[in-house]
Amino acid sequence: MAIVDVGKLSYSGKVTPIEEQERHVDDGTVLRGIHSRIGKSLGDSIEKTLTSITGIVYESSQTVNNTSYVGLDGNPCTYEGFTWGFGGNIDFLFVRIIEPVTAGQTPAVWITFDGTTDRIRLYGTGDFCIVPLHDYQTATDPGGNGSTKLKIKAVGASNYAKVEFLAIQDNT
Repeated sequence: MAIVDVGKLSYSGKVTPIEEQERHVDDGTVLRGIHSRIGKSLGDSIEKTLTSITGIVYESSQTVNNTSYVGLDGNPCTYEGFTWGFGGNIDFLFVRIIEPVTAGQTPAVWITFDGTTDRIRLYGTGDFCIVPLHDYQTATDPGGNGSTKLKIKAVGASNYAKVEFLAIQDNT
């Protein structure tokens, strides 16, 4: 039984390539603007209809304080209709760095989808990724004996971070 028969997911993104140019005067002024070769910001927003939401996982503050990969499945999570390490598939992932674990350090993390290869790098407080997926199997053994393939680690020992994430399973 689905937790929601029909739901919607709204998300957006925007990127603006910025260039800085130092003025050729003695005041040291730096001019910033949209990169001259691009000339615009890129982005959009979309609202997708999810016709069979069968699982949602939300983690409000997972501490990433390891330089080896660990499962992106910390506690306390809000789980509904989803078994994370036992073959659950996801169709949407959002991860954001909330803050550094240690004040004054720059938080940075790697995210992997196969358990070993660095794929997505988030750097600095507020950095985030939105990843639309299709039926991504989170566990190495859908029978329940494997470990999660979706993992996270700190880039270095001085980059520990607190992250939040949202994963959605939509069986459409």
